[in-house]
Amino acid sequence: MSQATNLLLAAVPYQTGATDKLDSTLRAVTSRLRTNGYRILGAINHEPANSDCTPCEVMLENVETRELTSISQDRGPEARGCSLDPAALEAVVGKTLAGLENGADFLIVNRFGKQEAGGHGFRAAIEYAVTHGVPCLVGVGPKHLNDWQNFAGSFSQQLPCCADHIWDWCERAKSTTT
Repeated sequence: MSQATNLLLAAVPYQTGATDKLDSTLRAVTSRLRTNGYRILGAINHEPANSDCTPCEVMLENVETRELTSISQDRGPEARGCSLDPAALEAVVGKTLAGLENGADFLIVNRFGKQEAGGHGFRAAIEYAVTHGVPCLVGVGPKHLNDWQNFAGSFSQQLPCCADHIWDWCERAKSTTT
């Protein structure tokens, strides 16, 4: 495998309870990529601006359009635990895939989770990006690290959850794809 292939896919593992650090790091990297004129696709977690939101509400920001979408099911006030709305997630993924067909400089995916491990969610976007030479950055939690390794194999490298390290990877990845 060539070094260029290795630079197309990077995982940012995070520890349980450290999702805030991952989210803020991905937001910082996304902002820096935008400032440098790159076309970025994908989704990052976004804190709900509305204080009426339930503690389980997960908002995804489409990094290209900055549109916010809730991907949580409203299970009512008595519900315990959170529940993903797969249809809402797939709508965000569909917009990302459509954007990838028009070209992109980077794909950023907030999480490789249960949906992706099962062959859904952002998995198709990740596959499309890598097969079309678009560097892809993905957050991966401890619960799904084995699933990620089974999916990505030796085609992925791991990066620390540090904006400067990730930025260095972005620069190297872009220099090998242009």
